[in-house]
Amino acid sequence: WPWHPSDPEGRDIAALTRYYSNQVTKSISDEPAIVGEFGLSGAGWGESPDVEHDDQGVHLHNALWSSLMSGMASTGLSWHWNAHQQFDTTWWRHYTAIANFFEGLQTANLSVMQPVNVNRLDIFSIPSSQSIEADLQSGKLPDELRAAFAEEQVPLFEETRIREIDGNTRWEMDAFMSGNLVKTYILVISGGLINISVKYDDQISSVDFSCSNEKLRALGLRGDNAAYIWIQNTDNTWWNNLQDQVLEPQSGSLTVTGF
Repeated sequence: WPWHPSDPEGRDIAALTRYYSNQVTKSISDEPAIVGEFGLSGAGWGESPDVEHDDQGVHLHNALWSSLMSGMASTGLSWHWNAHQQFDTTWWRHYTAIANFFEGLQTANLSVMQPVNVNRLDIFSIPSSQSIEADLQSGKLPDELRAAFAEEQVPLFEETRIREIDGNTRWEMDAFMSGNLVKTYILVISGGLINISVKYDDQISSVDFSCSNEKLRALGLRGDNAAYIWIQNTDNTWWNNLQDQVLEPQSGSLTVTGF
């Protein structure tokens, strides 16, 4: 689990938790899974001083709800037990709310709904022994990467072009269809693995939800005749609170399909 608050994805911990929960779910079958640990750290992997400023536990609240609503068998496990003591009872109330919401609910009988208004972030690691670096430099989309994209339901582009950005470790890949540039991806190559970090600016499309306000995110679980949904104002992040950003109340219409 990457804890670095300097990483932009870590600033939206609800989206990051959903991403990792989804990755875990895809890697196993018929077994319960949990997010082992989560938290905020600094560059040296110690606890980030930013935790001291999250006295309301915004990152805790968002990660707890996101992990459960992404199909995990329990909430994610917070790394910051000292802060639970320091900010008692403010932090603990988030667990109380979740316990009340899920009381009597058999989550094993529910399926995960496709979220709405969650940015996609996909990272593929390919052993460098497979020698795809030459393909990247030539602008070709390697077969291994193409297969990974297909699995993630990413469009298979007609043409790709690679540009080196930083010392043979960081590249940009332009993807074309019908001669038109449709997307630019960031590729990061390091160590014994070729790490392809694909960052999407667009939103995940959902077959379970539609929402009239893109600032309202919805994650949920559904049964035969009911849905259990968490709706989040995407501006309400620990990072925005740290920056003293003024959060505007959001409203809109959320439609749940399939019933």
